[in-house]
Amino acid sequence: MCDRIHRPDTLLRYRDRARDLRGPIADRKLARLIEVLKALLAEGRLPIVFCRFIQTANYLQESLAITSRRSPSSPSPANMTMSSGRSASRNW
Repeated sequence: MCDRIHRPDTLLRYRDRARDLRGPIADRKLARLIEVLKALLAEGRLPIVFCRFIQTANYLQESLAITSRRSPSSPSPANMTMSSGRSASRNW
């Protein structure tokens, strides 16, 4: 079983599958975050999104930038602060 996981073709399939899970269509949590952020921005608030991992913060920032280019009413990283748990803990 272990040998099968480490075969290059298997790893490439996992990579491709992981890429298919990106974006608001496949990522339900991202889609919900966009809904919540749109509502907060419509109220004139400036939300801060905290993430435990830097990779997650980068993914959200990238995804929100793409979403905002498609729809001007969508949240964009320019309208909010993104913070990861690691960088936030350095500020303390």
